[in-house]
Parts: sequence; structure tokens; C-alpha cells
Amino acid sequence: MPAPRMRNSLSVSVFAVLAAGGLVTGCSSDSGTTPAAVVTGTTWAFTPEAEILPPSATVPSSTPPPGTTTAAGGAVWTNSGDAVTTVRRYLLRWTGNPVQADDTEGRYPLVCAGSTLANNPGRLTGTIGFADDQVKLTQSDGSAVSVPVRNSSGVTTTRTFTVGTGAQGLCLSDVTG
Repeated sequence: MPAPRMRNSLSVSVFAVLAAGGLVTGCSSDSGTTPAAVVTGTTWAFTPEAEILPPSATVPSSTPPPGTTTAAGGAVWTNSGDAVTTVRRYLLRWTGNPVQADDTEGRYPLVCAGSTLANNPGRLTGTIGFADDQVKLTQSDGSAVSVPVRNSSGVTTTRTFTVGTGAQGLCLSDVTG
């Protein structure tokens, strides 16, 4: 199967496939030279080619979702789109729709240890949904991501997530707004 062509949104494309239940074994840029994430056992590696398996292919439960760390503890992703992926994963968990059934805070932490969010995990209490197509970086370095979230009363408010790094890779340290 030839590598699919994706434009300027590797982490979003990978995330979308995983969210739909597919298994990503890589991606390719328009030039075919940009490295991409590849699932190999419990480690995400990089390769210039890609194959996206249909949603019927299952992601092994031992496979960490994008935005986590490799078995050696290194960061999986290296671009600011990873911050967007991290926020999406957090919100999908919060609204009861994780990327994978075992994508939990206990297994794959997304909250920075000792952070404001870790000490006040209920900052999104009442949130039932979010505008997935409007998740965007608000700092070019990937340190802040904004997204409209909807509460159980139907009110939508834009929340800003502060993104940092921890032992587990990218993590969320606060939510404001």
C-alpha cells in the first residue's frame, strides 16, 4: 500500500485515525521525506513511509497513544502539534471517549505532577463536550492550546490549557478561562 499524503498535520492526522479506532503505522509528507510515527510493540518510532490500517485493525493495549513516551523514556513527538494532540486526548478522556479504552491517567499520565491542574483536577467539572475542529495553539512554541468546551447547561466557554513537559513527556499543567 503506498504511503498516504497528508498536509501539515501529522499529529492531527495520526490522532484522527486513532480516535476512529484505526492503527497508524506511519505517515508521509507531501515530499515523502518527513519522518512519521510508527507503532512497534510498545514504542513509537519514526519512518519516512506510512500505512494506515482501517478502524477494524485494533491497537494493542500495550501500545501507548501519541503524545506519550517511548520505552526508553524519550519524547515521542517533537512538534507543537503534539500539544494539540495532548489536549484532545485529555478532553476525550474527560468526556468519556478516550482514544483507546486503556488510555487513562493512571496508565498514560497527561497531567504534570505537582501542577495546578494536578492539585485541582476538577477544573473541567460539568464539561460534556468540546469543539474538536477548533482546538488550536495559542502560543507558537506549543505551550498553550485553546479550545471551546461545552458544559451540561449547554454553555460554551473557551478554555486555555498550559502545556509543559514532565517525566512522561508533554503534560498539562493548568486550565484557565
